[in-house]
Amino acid sequence: MAALVIVEVRPRAAEKLADYSAAATPTVAAFGGEFIHRGQFVSSLAGSGTPHGLGIIRFPDVDAAKN
Repeated sequence: MAALVIVEVRPRAAEKLADYSAAATPTVAAFGGEFIHRGQFVSSLAGSGTPHGLGIIRFPDVDAAKN
């Protein structure tokens, strides 16, 4: 069963975000993952807070996501 990982991104060094993003894609792919969403956080249906960005990554299973 596929596993989804939801990531809130709040960079402390915004100028390094592009480098981090470029490195994240092959790292995620090495474990069978793929980004299904990358971008700005728009709104929350519950709770509060406004993260800088939001990513959703699909992995083939929980073990792959944990690795």
